[in-house]
Amino acid sequence: MADERTLATEVREFFTNIITGQNRYINTAIAQTVNTNVGSVQFYSVLATVKANCDQLIDDINASRLKGGSKALYSGAVTSLANYLSLESLQTLTTDSLKGESQAFQYLTLVDDVLDPLDNRDIPVDFLTNVAAQAQGMLDELDASGVDDRLKAFLSKQIKQFMWSIQTFQIVGIEGLTRAWGAMAAEIARSQGMQGSRKTEAQSWYRKALPVLGAIGLAVTSASATVEQADNLLTHGSHIVAVVTGAEHGDAPADKKDSPAEESPTEKK
Repeated sequence: MADERTLATEVREFFTNIITGQNRYINTAIAQTVNTNVGSVQFYSVLATVKANCDQLIDDINASRLKGGSKALYSGAVTSLANYLSLESLQTLTTDSLKGESQAFQYLTLVDDVLDPLDNRDIPVDFLTNVAAQAQGMLDELDASGVDDRLKAFLSKQIKQFMWSIQTFQIVGIEGLTRAWGAMAAEIARSQGMQGSRKTEAQSWYRKALPVLGAIGLAVTSASATVEQADNLLTHGSHIVAVVTGAEHGDAPADKKDSPAEESPTEKK
């Protein structure tokens, strides 16, 4: 079934979610809603995602068939809610204040009727569960490996950040999920130049993990209403490893000894 969600729906739902429960400061409400801490990387990732959605929603409204006065009305409603994302508002305004923006919430409901549906939003839970299982498999293999503790901690952080984006998909959306995969892939590829990455244990993990990493990437970036095709990519799409790492499918870079030239100043012991 075609997905009829619009960006107005996603923005409205985000702000509706954070005003449930007792009165709290906005920053606390956001952190609790997405299961993270105020000031964490995940916290600011959510802020950036929602702010970008608000900016895009205003662009969509201005590009719609609405008359000028209506555009100003609906854009103003978006701006009223987006103002709660400023650094000052996060620490001084509360969810009770946000609840008072009932007219803005109503306008975002009404503008749904004139905006085009979003692409790439019809993602079944089973698909996300499948992707999460692939990522968890990478993490389990890492935990059971003999990879140096420092490198293991770095790699684990990248995978867990991606898994968090799956858990909060209803908020970060397909854009947030795609960005999280891109960050994970880039950092894992970069880690192959870090100290300890050329040891046998690390090379063994990379050989297993890189094809999975590539398959996840193709699945996520190709996900749409035709999810069956994206599901197949989890199994058959690992050739993206060549794009991410410069290596052939299933091959990790050739072993070579660690050397100071391969390490950044902050990565040396």
